[in-house]
Amino acid sequence: MEDTCVKRPLPDCGDSEQTGSDPGFCPDWDACMPFGGRLYSRDGCVQFEASSTAPADGVYDRVVVQDGCIKGVAGQEVASYQPRPCTETPCDCNSGSVGGGSADISDDPANLITEDASGLLARLYASGSGGISVSGAGTQSSPLRIQASAQTARGYVQAGNTGISVTGDGTQSSPYAVSHKAGTGPANQTIAGMRFDEYGHLASYEAPTSAGTVNGVVGRNGIEAATDIASGVVTLDLQETVQKVKGTYRLGGYDVDVDQYGRFQLVGRAVDIAAGDRYFGAYLVGLDGLGNITSVTDTTQDRMVVYHKASRRFTGSEASITFVTALVGNFRVTLHAASVTSASVSIDGTAVTTDHGTDWAEALSGARYALGQHTVSVSGSFTGPGYLDVEIVTGY
Repeated sequence: MEDTCVKRPLPDCGDSEQTGSDPGFCPDWDACMPFGGRLYSRDGCVQFEASSTAPADGVYDRVVVQDGCIKGVAGQEVASYQPRPCTETPCDCNSGSVGGGSADISDDPANLITEDASGLLARLYASGSGGISVSGAGTQSSPLRIQASAQTARGYVQAGNTGISVTGDGTQSSPYAVSHKAGTGPANQTIAGMRFDEYGHLASYEAPTSAGTVNGVVGRNGIEAATDIASGVVTLDLQETVQKVKGTYRLGGYDVDVDQYGRFQLVGRAVDIAAGDRYFGAYLVGLDGLGNITSVTDTTQDRMVVYHKASRRFTGSEASITFVTALVGNFRVTLHAASVTSASVSIDGTAVTTDHGTDWAEALSGARYALGQHTVSVSGSFTGPGYLDVEIVTGY
């Protein structure tokens, strides 16, 4: 089919006239035909495209369909029958005689069909042996009957060890009897309340009442008892402490290693200092070589003064210092500057009464400060460079 398209006129809808070939008038589309080929539209024109090869005339039993189109067909083979060359020509219904003719009998050993003077015969043969008897012909009226006949059987039994005895000959009147021999094991004895019979069997048990007999070992109060059943040996050991004490501890200048049972394993000296007196605030403390305190003296009774001093250089009109004191006492703050017209001192944010001269300023705290970090600040009108000195006075 030629790819042609005839434009058709459209009604006048205004200023222009559309034709079937105008772009956008109708979208392009494709459609498969169920008998092969396809219809498609291009620029508003509908065309048909036939399949390249059409199926041949005939009867088909398989049709291949893909995407809604018949893509292929397969022909149906005609069934045929070829008789064997030796097959005789069948006779008509009016010829022949009843019971006449012959048949080939297979010589396979498994074939049950035989032929005798009376005709074809299929029969099952069965025989019994070893106490099994078979009767009957295997037909519905005379089925096969298979049954076992009682026979006298004998066996041989022997003891597997010297403690077993076997008697009897295995007959109904004298059956086999297997039993322990008397006198084996702890026969006719009583051990720890257990009574054994003549064969060594446990016959009874009574808890021992003798006060001098040890029946078992039980661990208490930190002692653990473990019994080996096979050997009968009891092993005693310390129990682990409830609280986990295993570790290393420092006691009076010595490091002590303690195991899980609370026992000391190793003791070693860990502190070694020079013995003598040390000042702690207003107190004179005596120490030995292990760091132990041997004496404490209150030095405030003797009006003794012990101090620690901190200084910082400044270059402007403000000065401050932050330090950690090792003493407990009052603070004396002194400022040395080239020119001082006014000055105020604060300790940890609290103002302290301050005096000043032309080149100095001084403040003395009324409170005692403890060990730790402190901040001292001086502000006012003064000219650097200069120095800010802080003294911690103990026993003042």
